[in-house]
Amino acid sequence: MQINNYKGLKIGKEKAEPVTKEQVEIEIKKLLERATTFKEKEGKSNNGDIVNIDFEGFVDGVSFEG
Repeated sequence: MQINNYKGLKIGKEKAEPVTKEQVEIEIKKLLERATTFKEKEGKSNNGDIVNIDFEGFVDGVSFEG
């Protein structure tokens, strides 16, 4: 194909749809959730902390998994 075949080629843009403030807030929240990092700490947990409770459970004196 020669470069001359591209002369007069029409390239248009689609009209952007309006974006609501709510849609922007939702996308910002998604970005923040993906960028969140967690740090381990020892001691008492605070309201809003994510905790991992590691324990050994027993039924009738016998240890069970989970």
